[in-house]
Amino acid sequence: MIQRFIRTLFLLTLMSPIMLIQAEPSNLQPLVATAPQLPVRAYLLMDADTGDILASKAADHSVEPASLTKLMSLYVISNALHHGLVHLDDPVWVSRHAWQEEGSRMFIRAGEKIPLKTLIQGVIVASGNDATMALAEHIAGSETGFVSLMNQAATQLKLHQTHFTNPTGMPNQKHHSSARDLAYIARQLIQNFPEHYHWYQQKWFRYNKIRQPNRNRLLWLDPSVDGLKTGHTSSAGYCLVASAKREHMRLIAVVLGAESDTARNTAAQQLLNYGFRFFETVPLLDKAQHITTLPVRKGSKTQALIGPSKNVKVTIPRGSKAQIKLEPYHPHTLTAPFQTGHAVGSLWVKLNDTILTKTPLVALSSVSTGSRLHNFIDTLKAWADD
Repeated sequence: MIQRFIRTLFLLTLMSPIMLIQAEPSNLQPLVATAPQLPVRAYLLMDADTGDILASKAADHSVEPASLTKLMSLYVISNALHHGLVHLDDPVWVSRHAWQEEGSRMFIRAGEKIPLKTLIQGVIVASGNDATMALAEHIAGSETGFVSLMNQAATQLKLHQTHFTNPTGMPNQKHHSSARDLAYIARQLIQNFPEHYHWYQQKWFRYNKIRQPNRNRLLWLDPSVDGLKTGHTSSAGYCLVASAKREHMRLIAVVLGAESDTARNTAAQQLLNYGFRFFETVPLLDKAQHITTLPVRKGSKTQALIGPSKNVKVTIPRGSKAQIKLEPYHPHTLTAPFQTGHAVGSLWVKLNDTILTKTPLVALSSVSTGSRLHNFIDTLKAWADD
């Protein structure tokens, strides 16, 4: 139904905007409250699906991440699992160096061989520095080698305020990140490694006859919260990266430098409630969804289907969906040959007069060169049109 509606409204105009959705003008606009003012050093609220920032304070300031560092350690571990470098059932040998790690611990023993997946739970739930170090040494051969992987990942993900000197988050002047970068790491974990995400909502972990709770207290306070990680040192303060999903919207809240465990939980809860109350994630089009058909010259086919190169979603003030406009820009005709995925234009998504996003429009199928006779006829038609 929606495809028929969209195709009906598309007009073939040479590199000119075509209105797909034209809302009735309305003077009744949704009201959005200002973001909560929180007594923390930095915070950020992100829509996990679109990456849009809904609220922030000092989001790009360089800060000590404490055990939030382990989010990047877990990203490197999940990446290694994804590419088959290690496996969940691999036995991981515990070195004396890992066993002697200070701070929060899983309470592993030197010389033990522990399944990799058990150590991952020890990192996420118990925030075990010993478990983190054991995994780092297993994957990269040494702490130094693993830290190099962390910084390589930071570069690939374009985390401009992030640099690591260790995998656990122990204080160091050259060890830093930002609220924006930490939110982006969390988003990558959620989107790229969903098969591991269930561990982030695990409330309890038992090892060596010791039962430890997840330090993310929001897992008990808010049923929509299902991750991710806490952090604390005396210099960093109390920190938290939390994610929650309500209906079809997922948010990521980052809180850095709160004065207490209660304060960081309260701040994160306020951010999440603010985001869910005043904003919504709206899916508009699926990747490769057919939205129009363009004529093809000098091709084995006379027409080509056109659609977006990726899913099109936007974050907007709740209740303003009727004001969304889709404006595609593309040529009147295409010339063969071209392959599936060939860029043919751009789709602009606007809320009133504000551009929310631009998505490439691509050919949804390949078209090879037509016969000589067909090409000759197309050339005559083109001359006649001119």
